[in-house]
Amino acid sequence: MLNQIFLANSVYAFFLYTLRFTDKIDTTLFMLGPSAIFGDVPNKLPLFVRDPKELPVVANVIRQQAYLLLNGRKVPVYGNVETVFSDFFVRNFDFYPFTDGLRDYVTFPEQLKEDRFKRFYTVRYPGGLDINHDKLEYMDINALWQAKTEAERTRITAIFGVTPDQRTVLTHKKVLLITQPLSEDKIMTQADKIMLYRAILSEYDPREVVIKAHPREQTDYKTVFPDIETLPKTVPAELLGLLTPELNRVATFFSTAAFNMLTPNKIDMFSRDFAKLKYYTPDHAPRVTAEGTFKSIASFDHEAVYKEYAFNWKRIPDPNHYFYTD
Repeated sequence: MLNQIFLANSVYAFFLYTLRFTDKIDTTLFMLGPSAIFGDVPNKLPLFVRDPKELPVVANVIRQQAYLLLNGRKVPVYGNVETVFSDFFVRNFDFYPFTDGLRDYVTFPEQLKEDRFKRFYTVRYPGGLDINHDKLEYMDINALWQAKTEAERTRITAIFGVTPDQRTVLTHKKVLLITQPLSEDKIMTQADKIMLYRAILSEYDPREVVIKAHPREQTDYKTVFPDIETLPKTVPAELLGLLTPELNRVATFFSTAAFNMLTPNKIDMFSRDFAKLKYYTPDHAPRVTAEGTFKSIASFDHEAVYKEYAFNWKRIPDPNHYFYTD
C-alpha cells in the first residue's frame, strides 16, 4: 500500500529522501519531474509538460492518478515546495519540504511559521542561516549513510544507476570533477565548455579522476574524455562523496554540490576572477564586440556569492590567454 508521496524535480532532494526514508521507498508514490524521472523506484508518476498550455490538463490527470493510486487517502507529501504541481499538494495535504540547496535557507524564517508545512528536512551549510526550530531537521549525510546496512546502500545506489562494478572503481578515485550545464543554459557554447573542462582536467592525474555531469547536461563526457572514468549524470554528487573513501579533492567551476563533499580547502573552485572570463553572453553574442573588446558574463558572478567560503580558489589554466581578459 502507498502511504506517502514524494514530489520533486531535484536529484538532490530525491537522494536525500531515499537516504532519510529508505524504509519507505516501497510504499512511496514518487512524483518526479524530468531531472529525476530516471530513478529506479517501484511506484512513480512522471511530471512533465512540453507546452505550458497543457499544464491545467496534465495537472488534473496527475491529481486523478494520485487519487486512484492512494484510494482517495490524504497521505503525507514530502518534497520540493516550488515545483510543478506542488501548489495543489501544499494546499490540500500535510507537506514536509525537502530543501534543495543553500538558497532555500532564505525561505525558512517565514515558512517555518506556516502550519501547512509540518517538518523541514535540509542539510546544514557553512555560511547558511543558523536556525534552530522544532520543525527543522538537519540531516547528516555521512551519519545516515554509515547507519545503513549493505543491502540498503545497494538499494540506494541502484536507484541512481550505480552498478556494483562502478562502486568498486569509485573506491580508488581521488579527484571528483563536478560539471555544469554551461552550454545548455546558454552561458557558453558546447565547444567552449569542453575547452574549459579540458583545461581544468589538465591540473590532475586522469587515472585518479571521476567526472560527474550535471543532471541537465547533454554532453557525452565519456566520448570527450575516454581515458577518464565518467558516471551517469543521474548520480547525485553527494552520493559519489559517500562512494569515494579516498577522495581528497573536488574540482568545479562553481557548483554548490561540492559544499557537502570535503572541507572547503580541499575544494578547487575554478571561478577566480569570474568577471574577467572571456565567454559568450547568454544570447551567444560574438566573443568580441564591434569595438574590439571582450564580452564577459560578469553578471553571472558566483565568486561574490561564495566569497565567505575558504575554498581553494583557482583560475582556469590559461597559458594561451584564451579564457581571461588580462
